Formats: sequence, C-alpha cells, structure tokens
Amino acid sequence: MRVNREAIGAIGEVLGAAAMVATLVYVSRQIREQNRPLQTNTRDSAFHQLQERSLEHRRPTFDPRFLAFIDNMGEPTMPSGAELSRWS
Repeated sequence: MRVNREAIGAIGEVLGAAAMVATLVYVSRQIREQNRPLQTNTRDSAFHQLQERSLEHRRPTFDPRFLAFIDNMGEPTMPSGAELSRWS
C-alpha cells in the first residue's frame, strides 16, 4: 500500500493541530495556577479594607468635654435636664 504525499501532509497537519491544542491547554492551566495566589491576595486585601471602613464608622467620637464631665461625675446618676440639653 502506497501513501501519497498529500495524505502524509494531511496527517502532519492533524498532528500539528492536536499538538497546538494540547500546548494551549497546558499554558492556560499554568497561567491560571500562577494567578490564583494573586486573586486570593486581592480578595483578602479588599475584604480587609471593607472591614477597616466599617470599623471606622462604628468608632464612637465623643467630645472631650463630655468625657471630662463623665469622669467628674463620680457615682452614676441620671443627668439633669440642663445637663442633657448641654450634651445633645
């Protein structure tokens, strides 16, 4: 059985195309594995920033005069109407 040049060329093209597909699959997997730690770091950093921002809004900001008033009160009692209006 004789195989002509065109058949050999077609077989070579098919093998070349298969090798190209295999190479592309391999490279895409390598790139995905290489980028996985970067995605994790980016996600962790974004989560940390969101946590910090949410904590900033929850931190109480008190007037230093109010804190001094609380320190000088001694026993905890209900403030009078004048004291309440002064700090509201």
